[in-house]
Amino acid sequence: MEPNKDWSINTLKEHICAVMKERDDRYEERFEAQEQATASALQGAERAQDLARNAMEKRLDAMNEFRAALTDQTRNFLTKNEYSLQHKALEDIIEAHILNEAERVQAQEERISGRLKGIKEDIEKKADEKDLQNVKDKQEGNNKWLLGMVAAVVVALILTSVDLIVRLIGGS
Repeated sequence: MEPNKDWSINTLKEHICAVMKERDDRYEERFEAQEQATASALQGAERAQDLARNAMEKRLDAMNEFRAALTDQTRNFLTKNEYSLQHKALEDIIEAHILNEAERVQAQEERISGRLKGIKEDIEKKADEKDLQNVKDKQEGNNKWLLGMVAAVVVALILTSVDLIVRLIGGS
């Protein structure tokens, strides 16, 4: 309604009622728009919450799987006591082997020394002044041969020990 020069109480009342109705309609539209926006926001928040919950559940499931894998892995680890027992057993085997080889080398050295002593005695019996230099040269050669044999036995002992260690470690 447009303002009129002839206002009366009734026309004023009608005019105020019309303005109020217009404002009520606008407020009602705003209220409905706000209600729709709030509902949309609430719906979006619920959707985001559901997505976050699902993501958290997946993450927790992955963490539980990882924990289970770590637990399974630690069950297979070698304990310090098991290692100590196995290590001591290996040390005992190696020590026994070394002692056995040392005894074998010593026996071989004694045999060789006996042979050399016999050879030396034979040479001393047969040698005269003229052949003494030849005998000394042979004796030096025998000494070198003995030294070579001892070196070969030591190398064989080392190689046998290394082979035994490799087999023990490879068999474990």
